Amino acid sequence: MINCTQLRRLQHIRQVGFSYLTFPSANHTRFEHSLGCLAIAKKLITRFKNVIGEEDGYKICIAALLHDIGHGPYSHFSELLMKRYGFNKSHERITRDLIRFCMENVFGSVQRHIGSVDAVKISSIFEEKKSDPFSQIISGDIDLDRLDYLLRDSYYTGISPGLIDIDKLINEAIEIRRNGETGLFLNSFEGIETAIGLLLTRDYSYSEIVFDSSTQAAESMIFKAVKIATKQKGSPFFGLQEALSSLNEFSNEENVVDSLPSIIRAVDREFIYKLSKTNSITKAMCDRVKYNEMYDCVLRLRWKTVHPDVRAKVESLLDKPEQIRIWEEKIENELIETYKLSDWDLIVNIPEPPEVEEVRAKIIFEDKVRRLEDVSPLASLLKEMSKEYWTLNIFVNPSVTDMNRYEIATKSNKLFSYSGSGGGADLA
Repeated sequence: MINCTQLRRLQHIRQVGFSYLTFPSANHTRFEHSLGCLAIAKKLITRFKNVIGEEDGYKICIAALLHDIGHGPYSHFSELLMKRYGFNKSHERITRDLIRFCMENVFGSVQRHIGSVDAVKISSIFEEKKSDPFSQIISGDIDLDRLDYLLRDSYYTGISPGLIDIDKLINEAIEIRRNGETGLFLNSFEGIETAIGLLLTRDYSYSEIVFDSSTQAAESMIFKAVKIATKQKGSPFFGLQEALSSLNEFSNEENVVDSLPSIIRAVDREFIYKLSKTNSITKAMCDRVKYNEMYDCVLRLRWKTVHPDVRAKVESLLDKPEQIRIWEEKIENELIETYKLSDWDLIVNIPEPPEVEEVRAKIIFEDKVRRLEDVSPLASLLKEMSKEYWTLNIFVNPSVTDMNRYEIATKSNKLFSYSGSGGGADLA
């Protein structure tokens, strides 16, 4: 199963997207991460062999191995791209459909080793309703996926190493079932300590990786290049919004994979190559990202320095990423028209605020199941602090004159900042 095409494709998709441009050693892939999840799954099954039967053990291992096969190029970058162009399903739906509809031959070739486990049983773990009892182990508030990628990303980027001891967690800090419910439950002593370690690691991840200015610049430039490419007839990006939006009509029993735009199932290099081939503008932007020659940031506002109206607007659009893209484009168009710039000279970047799922981890506290945020003041504090890493950015082409840069920064500050009018919210 490790050698199947769907999994081997992940060898060509970077785990942390464009962050490798800031952290040169962060070239690890989704494939490595998937193997790591399998390794943790095996540790978990060994620890709870009296609770997890043989067939359930196969289910957990296979689901851990295949959980990311639905990812597109540059991992979460392409997932956000899809959402901002109208696709309202997650990469887990794509994973489910790949397993259910496209991997029958793979399961058939290993059937004698895995008993009655088949593609349908594995795909049910990735259902949106999380009806399978093992769904929370693979994709929950604290799960195999999170345990591996937080450690792996920390190691390869060099941030916050050593805050999580996987062996101690599995051997001393968790239960797998509680009152008939299946999942990872942390005990009130070692468990809380471990959960706080996860939160601190996530905290570092947001501050140093996700909201790193160079990473945000790279993602914003590629988003802008995609916007330009969607208007170019003959480009594989042409009509992207219509193609993705149409998939929302698919029922739960239909396969979305066969109807996905080919560019979404590309790997990193193929995605950038096809984008760069669209026209001279997209090529120039892709080359800049490739050689780490980012656009300049003329304004960077943190959450507390943004006008309350703008903060409220961002939060109101959390479940409407397509509307955030439209909002960005309206402000871009206004600034571009005011200062007579080319469409590719200016980028407005309004990211979604971070979501800290770990605070919802289930803690066994005083013999009751509670949420971590309800029993740990530090967890609640770290949840609130995570917003402080969020930044709104205005990027400009290095060719933009100093006078225009100053005026763009001044006008943008009035639109968005706490000291300004907050009028940027009215443009949404």
